[in-house]
Amino acid sequence: MIPVASFLPSAPSWSLDWDGIDAAYPWIAALRGSAHDPIHHREGDVWTHTRMVVSELVADAEWRGLPEDLRLAAFAAALLHDVAKPATAKIEMVDGIERVHHHGHSRVGAVMARGILWRQDFEPRLREIACSLIARHQVPFWAHEREYEDARRIVADQSLGSGNRLLAILARADARGRVCDDRDMMELAVEEYREIADRHECLDRPFPFAGERERFLYLSRRAELDPRYPIGGPADRPELTVMSALPGAGKSTWIRTNAGDRPVVSLDEIRRALRIDPSKPQGAVIEVGKEAAKEHLRAKRSFVWDTTNVTRDMRERMIGLGVAYGFAIRIVALEAPQRELHLRNREREHPVPGEVIERLVAKWEHPGPSECDRLEAPALGPAPELAHLPIPAGSPGP
Repeated sequence: MIPVASFLPSAPSWSLDWDGIDAAYPWIAALRGSAHDPIHHREGDVWTHTRMVVSELVADAEWRGLPEDLRLAAFAAALLHDVAKPATAKIEMVDGIERVHHHGHSRVGAVMARGILWRQDFEPRLREIACSLIARHQVPFWAHEREYEDARRIVADQSLGSGNRLLAILARADARGRVCDDRDMMELAVEEYREIADRHECLDRPFPFAGERERFLYLSRRAELDPRYPIGGPADRPELTVMSALPGAGKSTWIRTNAGDRPVVSLDEIRRALRIDPSKPQGAVIEVGKEAAKEHLRAKRSFVWDTTNVTRDMRERMIGLGVAYGFAIRIVALEAPQRELHLRNREREHPVPGEVIERLVAKWEHPGPSECDRLEAPALGPAPELAHLPIPAGSPGP
């Protein structure tokens, strides 16, 4: 598959190769002809809107002033921002008008985009910036309507993902790339979003959290606190390490090298002991693993929870227990390029069926800083650096 980077426009012409893009990606066929809501998208189908959004982004002086890597991340996000609309479309009659809704398309689209970009060997750091943009691309349109604390939490969280300025740039292109009666109001909402982020000192940098614990508890809504001030608490709390990786990404190697004498609860080992095929239901495996984990939790003993944990819900099942028992939470997220991952898997003593890996890729949600005290994702580099965006030439300011 031709990488998205091959189609990134550049100076001086900033021209878009639409014929090349159209021929390169089979997922475009689903967007073409996919119905849009007649009120919010009079311009036509999802692919028509996508082309308009990408064109608006590429014409934006602020986007052009960004470093090339961030231009690429935003370009990929614009191209893929509505990729899940065909899969999430629901049609209903409202006051005699056929309305089209796409509830959840941002979140589902981020997951789909992750798989698409991973298969292209898209740089992981930029892939996750793009996926963060896709997951939140509608947020600037309504964040200003939220109460003070909710709005602050939104921009604080995004400051550790794509950064708030980059999200505002994409949202502005999304507003301009459509035909509707309230487009001017949408653009105004985006500018208000910038002002909220600037007010909370995180338009172009990470929000100033007092520390890891304050950031985790605040973003996950596990405690009511002002995250700019330390909350105290024991410095020697036991630690739950939650692994998150596709099969073949290197979890076992990381554990051998880094876990030391900490006990490991491995669902792979439990599965083999119970003689349960990895392609079959895993309820019994998970229950045995949870009971083993609870023994360590009750004993206040640091340990490693070793399974794929590729979705937020999967991780939360154990993280919630860890927090309840007073543990610090660390997530270790590992990955490998597609070809390398499948090669490693084939060379394992107990390879995972290819169809199982594909099912996991289809629901892969990379861990974020709202899920833990400490996130280690070697492929991404230091997570806070994602949000240190230079102010581009042509920027209108906050």
